[in-house]
Amino acid sequence: MRRPNAREQMAAAVEPFTELDEASYGALFDRFADHRVMMLGEYTHGTSEFYRSCAAISRHLIRHHGFNVVAVEADWPDAAVVA
Repeated sequence: MRRPNAREQMAAAVEPFTELDEASYGALFDRFADHRVMMLGEYTHGTSEFYRSCAAISRHLIRHHGFNVVAVEADWPDAAVVA
């Protein structure tokens, strides 16, 4: 039996994302609700879509699952605007 190559493994593992509204997009991450820590990736070199997706995930986990800290790697002047 042939082992799947990397492309086939990736295709079998990916999940399509919905629009970036909290109700549908954030709910995709409910499976992590019982985790104590969730790391979303590096914030300093992403696209606007990446930033919006991280915000939607964070909002959902805070509002619906009691997460209470969001730590980000960011440029200080930009981070100070939202602090």
